[in-house]
Amino acid sequence: MKAIDHKSTAGLTAAMSRERLREPKLWLGLQQELHLSDRELQVAIRLVLGDSLTQIAGRLQIGRGTVVTYCGRIKRKARVQRRGELAVVLLLNSGLLLGDDRETD
Repeated sequence: MKAIDHKSTAGLTAAMSRERLREPKLWLGLQQELHLSDRELQVAIRLVLGDSLTQIAGRLQIGRGTVVTYCGRIKRKARVQRRGELAVVLLLNSGLLLGDDRETD
């Protein structure tokens, strides 16, 4: 029996998840459920991808302080206090956590 290469399996899983993140319909429900603005949604997606606040600021071409403000708004809407909790809420609602294969059509 051939051993499972967990490192390459994790890489494949991450690539598949990143590909799913590009599906706009994946985020539509989350945006509607939490009443996120388009910019808040962009910040939320970058948080899910694991970007730091500084990385998010650079990618979205906004100040780090502005990202902090958006994170605060998103956390308030999601009713969480920490960024780690927020990431879990966002992942659960997007269907990426626990291998949820809900339809995006």
